[in-house]
Amino acid sequence: MDLAEPLVTAASVAAGVVVIYVYVVVLLRVTGNRTLSSLRVFDFLVTVAMGTVIGTAAIQASFDNIWRAGVAVTVLVLLQVFVAWLSTRYQVAERVLTNAPRVVLYNGDYLEDEMRSARVTKQEIDLKIREQGIVGVERVWAVVLEANGEMSVLRREARQGIDGRTTIASVSLPGRNRGQS
Repeated sequence: MDLAEPLVTAASVAAGVVVIYVYVVVLLRVTGNRTLSSLRVFDFLVTVAMGTVIGTAAIQASFDNIWRAGVAVTVLVLLQVFVAWLSTRYQVAERVLTNAPRVVLYNGDYLEDEMRSARVTKQEIDLKIREQGIVGVERVWAVVLEANGEMSVLRREARQGIDGRTTIASVSLPGRNRGQS
């Protein structure tokens, strides 16, 4: 066996993993917050990919398959670490790589455009409100579809944080830009 062959194999597996990783990240970003439920895009991708790689290696147990699986898992972990590093260091990267929270109900009004864009129904919002023990949207200040796909229900009394600033200052609200209070 040629000594260069395993290195070429490892390089082609690593390149393939990077291409698939980028493709799935783009696909999941385009489909939005609801696709993943409570996982971030990258957590979901790495979990599924690692499970697939490890499962395939276990079923087709041979030195070559185990070697390829090791390379693939290593590349996935390194990609995960790199994406996390980018997201924590560069705001632009975080905006590109992560879905922003969306307000889907504000001051008792269902925001139809935001709901349609996020693929959230009135019934789903109402369910989340009832789960919080709240009777009626008039008692809700806002419902936020978070970046992880979960909905947060903010009661009217939650309008001001302890320090006097709004609790959802980083979320885009109707009539103002993100980051304004």
